[in-house]
Amino acid sequence: MKASKNFWITFAGPFLVLIGLVGFVQRNGNDRIQAFPVFIIGFGLIYSALLERKQRRNKILSELKKPNETNKD
Repeated sequence: MKASKNFWITFAGPFLVLIGLVGFVQRNGNDRIQAFPVFIIGFGLIYSALLERKQRRNKILSELKKPNETNKD
């Protein structure tokens, strides 16, 4: 398996969700709304990584399903 070039970015989504939750819990009243953008961006990063992984796996699967043309004589 190839090592990811963006190793630290993989932790950004969960950390942003955690920061958003902590900010939401610590604030009172209308100030809680300020924590939502961080929370939403964290979930967006997680979701985009899941979609990217799914596309990459589908691409690999389609390549494996192709007939091997180099071995035909």
